[in-house]
Amino acid sequence: GTSILQSGTPFTAYTNAAFSPLTNSSGQFIGYAPGSGDYNADGDNFDFPDVASYKYANTRKAYLTGIFASSHAAALANFPAPSTFGTEGNEAFNAFREPGFAEWDAAFLKNTKVTESVNFQLRFEFFNLFNRANLNTVDANLPDGNFGRATRQYSPRFLQIGGNLTF
Repeated sequence: GTSILQSGTPFTAYTNAAFSPLTNSSGQFIGYAPGSGDYNADGDNFDFPDVASYKYANTRKAYLTGIFASSHAAALANFPAPSTFGTEGNEAFNAFREPGFAEWDAAFLKNTKVTESVNFQLRFEFFNLFNRANLNTVDANLPDGNFGRATRQYSPRFLQIGGNLTF
């Protein structure tokens, strides 16, 4: 058998929301409207927010319900807009991790001698033997309703049966 144990893939939280400013009566920028993105107003809707804390839950349940908080509004509180207009946030690149990966594979073989020069081998190969749910693809886009949740998983257990006739 073989085992594969890997730590999670790093990811960075970002926003693809459009720029939405708050202005005073004379039209001067005074802040970002709720849900605003494109913090530097350059027309490229792919900006990084500020990060209040790099602490997050990393249990299997947390990856299903949200690693930053159980509600979307609470998760967004950890990622405010930058305080200085026209700048990217202070988030460190790839500071968060997706769930780890663990898989155990095994093969069971049965060799049978048919005649003196003919042999038959029956193989049963199990991939992900213990059927561990390996989650992946944490939604890192702030405006998404699934922000901070794992939205996919790798293949479940499967069996491969084979025969080999040698002569």
